Amino acid sequence: MQSDFESSLRENGFRSPRPLPKFLQEQVTFSQKKHRGTTPRRTGPPRPPLKSVPPVSRLFPNKTREEESRPRAVSFRQSEPSVLQSPHYNEKSTESFFNQCFEVVQKLGEGSFGEVYKVKCKEDGKLYAVKRSRERFKGEADKKRKLEEVHQHETLSRHPNCVEFLKAWAEKGHLYIQTELCQMSLEEYSESHHDISESTVWSFLLDLMKGVKHLHDHDLLHLDIKPENIFVSMYGACKLGDFGLTVQLGKNDLTDAQEGDPRYLAPELLQGKFGKHADVFSIGITILELACDLDLPQNGQLWHQLRNGDIPWDITKGISRSLKDIIISMMDPDYQRRPSLEDLLHLPVMRSVDRRNRVMLTFRKVWVSILAFLSMLIGILAMFVQIVTHTLRLPVMHMVKSPTTIPKAQRPSHWDLSYSEDECFDTDVSHGSYGQPLSNLSFSSDEEKSKVFTEPASYPVISTSGTPLLNRSCRRTPLHQPRSSSPICHGRLNNSFDRWTPNGSPNISAVHDDPATPLNLSFDEPKALNKSALEPKNLMQIFEDTDDN
Repeated sequence: MQSDFESSLRENGFRSPRPLPKFLQEQVTFSQKKHRGTTPRRTGPPRPPLKSVPPVSRLFPNKTREEESRPRAVSFRQSEPSVLQSPHYNEKSTESFFNQCFEVVQKLGEGSFGEVYKVKCKEDGKLYAVKRSRERFKGEADKKRKLEEVHQHETLSRHPNCVEFLKAWAEKGHLYIQTELCQMSLEEYSESHHDISESTVWSFLLDLMKGVKHLHDHDLLHLDIKPENIFVSMYGACKLGDFGLTVQLGKNDLTDAQEGDPRYLAPELLQGKFGKHADVFSIGITILELACDLDLPQNGQLWHQLRNGDIPWDITKGISRSLKDIIISMMDPDYQRRPSLEDLLHLPVMRSVDRRNRVMLTFRKVWVSILAFLSMLIGILAMFVQIVTHTLRLPVMHMVKSPTTIPKAQRPSHWDLSYSEDECFDTDVSHGSYGQPLSNLSFSSDEEKSKVFTEPASYPVISTSGTPLLNRSCRRTPLHQPRSSSPICHGRLNNSFDRWTPNGSPNISAVHDDPATPLNLSFDEPKALNKSALEPKNLMQIFEDTDDN
């Protein structure tokens, strides 16, 4: 029965209906960075793929390969770039100008367009920041676009809230930009300080407004304002940097303009509407992130929610109403209703913050100067103490009591302490030793010969620092061919020799004159000597005996 039912279903082509998918709307809420522990480092957008690149000769037809490999200063203030000169640069070396003239301390960061290094200049020993382009120049258009950053730096005058530009150069297709070095970036500061006080947020807001207004006064748009491109100086002031995407408003064509980080991007830029209002929006959302420790989304529903003016006030309940009003006005969805930076700086609250910042900045500069002076003074005092200690150490070392040693016996002043390798005697004949230097030996008769070598000493032999320790008794030498011309003796010379030279002096050579005569290397036993004179004595016992006498 069941098989018939299944067969009928197959014949009629009946199939069970498929279930329809049901999509659930995921609820997404804003979060704070401190709740996830650590802030991950975000990587920049991927670089566009390189389709084809013409050869170098086509890119730079008027310049040889050798000219492009040499470092050349980049400046729009002079017509022709000049070759960089430095006492630490050697043109014949294969290393670049950057590696020869700078010492890399550490890598500060990198983006999709360049890498930033903390370096130490070998000429003045100061610390700087050097930005190096990641890719070589791909052509005249790419080279012109990258060199435009140098033009923007040179267009701007010095400002306390903008990173100071020093110089730029190009070498081997890379662009190098040297600027002042700040203490840290605002991103690093926010990662280590999740609860920033509102007074600090007001100070950062004022500094950013002044720095961006300086660009707007020169008809420049930054278009990449974010904590990574904002730096904190050693005095606690914010400075705007990284002008890689900066464009000039005076140009009729802004098609080459590029957008910055999407987290801080103004919505009208997606429609191609560039203006100063875009930088105002970027400042507002940056301050919102700092004040609320907000984790800004890169895209999605929350991204559009912030651009529509729907700010999560449950997270911002800890900030004052005046700061909220400024943030709301700067992030207005209608860019035409956003206030200009000049209007914001004239607000009473911003004027009071400006007065307070001036006082705090002066105090910080004085405090840093005092700390630098104290550090220098401590260094000088430490050096002075080290010199004085080293000077007094020599007399103190002489005053230290030397370790107790056993006193040595007095020796006559007429003793000869000289010693040579040809002498194997303890002391001179004048004070009763068993031998004297061979050069001083002369004998007139056999009686004198035997007298000199057989007369025992009348006092113990004392070894001194000027003579070798030869006060031990002689021992018989093994019957083998000696390696020296003198007999081996560890104490005193034996009292007889087998052979004598024709001139009357003893022959101690191991080489025989007569080859038929066998070599006699034996030594006769010395006469009985006074053991008390030869045996080692205890010096303390000698002193006690002397005191008793």
